[in-house]
Amino acid sequence: MSLFQDLNILIVATNKSQLDEFESTRLLLEDNGCNNCIIYESLDIGIPSDIRNTDIQGCKDWFYKRFFSEKSITDIHFIISLNTNYKFYSVCAYDLLIPIVTPDWVQDSLNCNRLNKTTLYSPNPKHFFRDLEFYVSKCTFNDNEYLFYTNLIVSMGGSYTDILSTDIDFLISRSFMDPSVLVVQKGELSNDIKFIFPTWILECYKTGESVPYEEHLLASGTYTDKTQSCFNESWTKLHNKEFSIGSNILTNKNLKLDKSLKLDHNVLKFLKDLIEHNDGTVIYDELTESNTQCETIVIACHASVVKSQRSMTANLVWLFDILKLNSFVSPDSKIIYKPFKDKIFDEHINVLNASFTKYFGYQRSYIKLLVEKLGGKATTDFSKRNNFLICQIPRGRKYNTAMTLWKGKCTVVNHLWLEDCYLLGEKLDPSLKRYSTLPLTGLETHINQVPNSLFQRHNYSNDNDDLSMSVPQTMTQTTLPTQLDDIDNSDDDILNDPIELPSENEPVHTLNNSQFSAISEDDVTSSVENERIINKSLCTLRDGINLLSKTQSDLTDTTSNINSSARKTPENPSSSSSSNYLTANMGPVRNLNEQLSKNETNEHESDVIEKDDKSISVKNETKREKDTTKEQNDIILKKKRKIEPDTIKHDTRDLDDSFNENRNVDDSNDVKAKEIVETFIRKSLPENEISSIESILPIYDIRAIQTSCLDNLTNIDLCLLKLLGVQLFNEIKDEYKLNAIFAPKLLRTQKFLQSLSFTPLRYALKPDFVENLLKSVRRSKIRSTYHSIEEFCEHFGNQLIEQYSIKEISDDMKHKTELGTKIFERAHLSNVNIFQDINGGTDTIRAILESHGVKKVNILNSKFSKDDILKNDNNSNSENFTSSVTPDYLVIATKTSEVKKLKQLLINSKLQDSNDNVIDSVHIVTWNWCVNAMFTLQVDFKDPTNVLCSTMNETNA
Repeated sequence: MSLFQDLNILIVATNKSQLDEFESTRLLLEDNGCNNCIIYESLDIGIPSDIRNTDIQGCKDWFYKRFFSEKSITDIHFIISLNTNYKFYSVCAYDLLIPIVTPDWVQDSLNCNRLNKTTLYSPNPKHFFRDLEFYVSKCTFNDNEYLFYTNLIVSMGGSYTDILSTDIDFLISRSFMDPSVLVVQKGELSNDIKFIFPTWILECYKTGESVPYEEHLLASGTYTDKTQSCFNESWTKLHNKEFSIGSNILTNKNLKLDKSLKLDHNVLKFLKDLIEHNDGTVIYDELTESNTQCETIVIACHASVVKSQRSMTANLVWLFDILKLNSFVSPDSKIIYKPFKDKIFDEHINVLNASFTKYFGYQRSYIKLLVEKLGGKATTDFSKRNNFLICQIPRGRKYNTAMTLWKGKCTVVNHLWLEDCYLLGEKLDPSLKRYSTLPLTGLETHINQVPNSLFQRHNYSNDNDDLSMSVPQTMTQTTLPTQLDDIDNSDDDILNDPIELPSENEPVHTLNNSQFSAISEDDVTSSVENERIINKSLCTLRDGINLLSKTQSDLTDTTSNINSSARKTPENPSSSSSSNYLTANMGPVRNLNEQLSKNETNEHESDVIEKDDKSISVKNETKREKDTTKEQNDIILKKKRKIEPDTIKHDTRDLDDSFNENRNVDDSNDVKAKEIVETFIRKSLPENEISSIESILPIYDIRAIQTSCLDNLTNIDLCLLKLLGVQLFNEIKDEYKLNAIFAPKLLRTQKFLQSLSFTPLRYALKPDFVENLLKSVRRSKIRSTYHSIEEFCEHFGNQLIEQYSIKEISDDMKHKTELGTKIFERAHLSNVNIFQDINGGTDTIRAILESHGVKKVNILNSKFSKDDILKNDNNSNSENFTSSVTPDYLVIATKTSEVKKLKQLLINSKLQDSNDNVIDSVHIVTWNWCVNAMFTLQVDFKDPTNVLCSTMNETNA
């Protein structure tokens, strides 16, 4: 399946010299399935002169009229440009939320075989955070502070996440005792994550550039009072700085910061300075004579706290959006600009657990914000926990799965359902054509275009012909494939389950643009009058929806009666009326606090589907139909297993056959990986330094096993790593000649403990080494250019390896692995006794011990006798063995009863050698004794730690 299938992309050239480059970009897009690609030469020609840069609505109307004249174009999904020098940039980027990227995004997406994260390719010079990802800790900031800081990050082109991962560059907090900070400090995540005060973000915003962050770092290990002192000092310095750029968009506007915001006093001071720098006035108490002539806007967090306000109300999202647009717009123009409403979903009965697909860039943040403000939970992963899928384009793995395997359990809707539910404050029927029609067309149905003012919307009449959401009489259907083996990982698949789409001859009837137009400043009435009109409109709108639902239900019943004689139609459980649906439960009680798995990717445009090994039960009238359906479902599930994401499946054969699985696919991966590596090297080095790329590669000689990490590498990732000299394996075999381990920290897993027996173990690295190496190779814009091959190899060789080494594995330990003998072999422990109930299992323990030099592992059951205990073959004549004392019996015990019985048999009975009349030495230890010996690669029989019973000292005496 082509990567850019179903996408409409607009290329904007701001001068004629760009046309040649954009023409090649257009051809590349069309060769890879782009639905429509238009090159527009923007010299502001064609835009009416009366449309100013600040005329948001006029600019949107012109944009849709200019580029949507062709029926095949339903929407513009991406805009490609090299700069922002055209009138409709701000409208498209910040109002329509269309991702705007540079041409590099196209080639890099093809290299990665997925749509790359769009923020990395922003042409806006103000987006100096484009390469950075932030985590704002909710442990130290409340909801409004979180909203404040994340909007600041977005204003500077950055991205943020709610999930701690190795992709994070900065963790924003104000305390080193923050639980999020402690998690990272424990070594579970990358040490590259920097902990900083939020003052760094504010200083960058004030100065309009990325300033050094070192002064804002949280000091490691400092006391709370000292940290607070540093934090206060950072705020003082910040308040003394001036804003670099201002505007007059808030002229004659009084902004009141409501107490319900509960913002830190330093944040409130920053907001006050920001508002005044844009020619606004901040008020705190009742209006005075000096400012009663100005329009007043109350900025609050929740609608319930401003019900009594007679002024216009807004929230922080509105404030930052008008600053990005550089134009004043009414808070009533968007539903997300007003103080947030009460939640209508919960975690128990009315559950909203939504995933979304085919939304790009900041559209994803918008969908997530709406879901959360409705009381639901939004996930990028798609699993059986999700009961709603918000979809923009009817194609892809998530969509196909929801419409086939999980149909009836997961409802597919467009974003209008979320927006209308939030607008009306009620749970609406998702089966209405307005919400199930895909794809949507027109400005009125574009994402983020629903106004908050209900009295501007069309009043539904009782005549079905006048309904703005009337059901089209002529509908076409696309069908989903019954076999899913053709679905690829690009989430751009051909669909095949019935979802009704509008025919070419019958457009979807939606509310027209004039009915959704924003309120001008002169039209703003008092809040009392607004509330009266809104309440009346609410009643009218509900009546219209109920009437539409009833009409749709009647049409469905009539159609079913007509077609029942010809064929049987599967029952549609969603055909109930809207009025009944408003109070219906959304499904069984689900615990939304369960942590969902994360496999996010760079923009994370790719979609992940949870494995399901259970059969799907389908109700049928006869037993024969049941059996047939079960067989079909089993086939579908088997097919589904084949289309799981391209997660790492490391080969366990010899080195030359590491990538022989599915040779045809791997050949193309090899070619693509070679192109990416060559591009990376050419961009990193001067041309005169590159005589032969083959002479530079491979950079490394790493043959590694990995544990508890690197499970999501794709085949092309493995090809890239192999070219660079890094090979990963699933099993430990002598013929692999392994010399490295990848792990997030010092672990007690089987693979990690066995890796300490490698001869030699040259590298013990964190997975960040691989992840950052791949990120550097894939990045189109190289941050550093190296002057020579030696400098290049030094950075990616010794420096990178040293940076990501597991510190607990010292150079001294690595040197010990170069010795010709294993640890227990050097200690002359050839035979070891363990019990069958040992934690981890006898097979695992045996494999670990044998890898470290034990020749035989004897397993004891609960009814063992003296004869069952295996004596150690103590051969201590080696010159390398410094101690003459080695136990005759080494037993790893787990229970107190086992220790008592061992003491009875081996010590109390004074078991003696019949020839020499010498008391045998006994050493009874826990498994931790062995683990500590492996972690130090040294056996110390005199150390009493983790020793349960021993006669070693007595025997030695």
